[in-house]
Amino acid sequence: MIEGDSLNNVGMKNLLKLLFGLFLLIFAACEKDNDGGGETPGPIDNAGHPRILLLEGEETQIRDLINSDETWKKMHLAIIAKSTDLLGDPVLERVT
Repeated sequence: MIEGDSLNNVGMKNLLKLLFGLFLLIFAACEKDNDGGGETPGPIDNAGHPRILLLEGEETQIRDLINSDETWKKMHLAIIAKSTDLLGDPVLERVT
């Protein structure tokens, strides 16, 4: 029984170390995102900037895959349908 208890203690210590490490990692990530300035950034003028970056010819590969595979075609149609639905939603606004 003593050996089993010893293994459980080691496992528990390792688990606590892991959880503490994850907590520190998450805390550090949250702190990095919050600069504390309290200022709302102004509008970004990037109307010409594409949201999805593809290399030349990759859109043709995607289109061919959609046309040749039924699963990809269904996924494409679902994305188009959801995107069309979202067009009617009100624009989100930043609350300060």
